[in-house]
Amino acid sequence: MAEGAGLTVEIEVAAPPIIEGARPLAISRDYTRASESNREFLEGRLRIEPGAEPTGVEFALDAQATGGLLIAIDPAQINRLVEERTNGGASAAAIVGRVAERQGDVAMVWRRGTALACRSRMSSGSPPPSP
Repeated sequence: MAEGAGLTVEIEVAAPPIIEGARPLAISRDYTRASESNREFLEGRLRIEPGAEPTGVEFALDAQATGGLLIAIDPAQINRLVEERTNGGASAAAIVGRVAERQGDVAMVWRRGTALACRSRMSSGSPPPSP
């Protein structure tokens, strides 16, 4: 998406919802070859900033858990979309980053951060209260 649009996607690697219990299972010896392929594919176009949580980076590289789960939307519609998805039964909905002007060859920036907004039913069975 970033390449085709000539933009840079900035992701806060700690922000995407992760299924409860998955973090302890993220052991380097169990990473898939596809994660390594994704890292190689992004070489020269991915900037991982200092402080980006390593496990979050590995989840972001995992071909089984990324990419097709992301959408881009007009910033004015973000909160409405998260609320509608959560109220519509989605197990999780989160704002995990933003689309920015192109930063040279860099298509993706993964940084340390906290979720800008997140509602999740994955661990408790119901969404957290609204902020």
